Amino acid sequence: MEIPKPGHEYTEHDLIDAFSLLLTPEQHSVLSLSIGNRPSSESQLMQIMRSNAFGDGSTTWLHPTICRINHSCIPNATSHHDADMDDLAQIISEREIKQGEEITISYNNQIGEICTARERAVLLQNQYGFECDCAACSRSSKEGEELSLSDTRRLLISSLRSALTGLTLTPEVRSLLNSPSSCSTTPIPPNLLSLTQTAPSFLTYSQKTCFHLLLARLRLAEGLETTDIVDSYFQAADAQVVQLLTLPDVVILDWARNVRLWMETAMEMLEKVRDPYDANAQMLRKTWKGMQEKLRVKVALEFLDSDASSIVPGSADDVPFALRIFPETKRIQVLSEAECNEVLKQSYGPVSQEDVLEQPSTKNNFSSSKNAYDSQL
Repeated sequence: MEIPKPGHEYTEHDLIDAFSLLLTPEQHSVLSLSIGNRPSSESQLMQIMRSNAFGDGSTTWLHPTICRINHSCIPNATSHHDADMDDLAQIISEREIKQGEEITISYNNQIGEICTARERAVLLQNQYGFECDCAACSRSSKEGEELSLSDTRRLLISSLRSALTGLTLTPEVRSLLNSPSSCSTTPIPPNLLSLTQTAPSFLTYSQKTCFHLLLARLRLAEGLETTDIVDSYFQAADAQVVQLLTLPDVVILDWARNVRLWMETAMEMLEKVRDPYDANAQMLRKTWKGMQEKLRVKVALEFLDSDASSIVPGSADDVPFALRIFPETKRIQVLSEAECNEVLKQSYGPVSQEDVLEQPSTKNNFSSSKNAYDSQL
């Protein structure tokens, strides 16, 4: 069952319309689901929908089988809707799942990854009526220090996401989630259980590169969804490429090295949890190929792979730091850091039109729709 509206916008009328399109056995399957911890003022159908539905910020859907999979704040699988397969719902592993290990998903990863254990506990009790006992939420004395570290990582993720995308939880919601009186018996209005879109921070490409890289590593350390980690590595590489292309015929070698490392890391991670013919995996490889065809990236990578880059110079001042490219004569000049700085002071100018890289969308939907690479790359 699908409603083309986010969870805080659809009405009882929308829900009844969608329910009426189901076959009788499908309706019985929906009505057999738990109502969670919803207020009694809601209809049975609304209670079921609020307690079991998933969404991506624009559409809400209910799958009677998928919603029975248990939640974890560090899931080993994710739900995926493939627009190329009539929006077929799938459960896809996010990491290797051992024999006998329970398959888990996150019921609301977009909010969960930016909340502390206390905040997640209130959200899950409020909406679903259970206490999460996953490894990220365990409050045993042995794991107290790790729990505090996990909370810190998630708050950092929240700050980085807010700066990069503008999506955030308002201070009012944070206050409500951390209030001593917050519990399952005081329902939080659905409109407050969604992210608020604010203006992203004005960031240089250098800052974007650093923020996305830090986001990738925080998500990796926290054990969050692989596809989100992949997206962060890609975004870091993309911002680094744009930064690389803004210099006038000069390529910083470390920047090119970073781009290759982060793109190869992203592809390797994604291909461990996706079929090689997966649309997102193919799009990521295609985008990396396009990056390598940029003149400055191509020249820098060829130099890094050559014997010239491994020559040990006699002085630290001679260490290859950058390349200066002369397209007209097909010649390059190897620059030390000091020489590079001098060139940039003397000849800083606009990037040539052939090197302009199309900007990715600021809206990051890869985590929720799993199809964001279609628009971002």
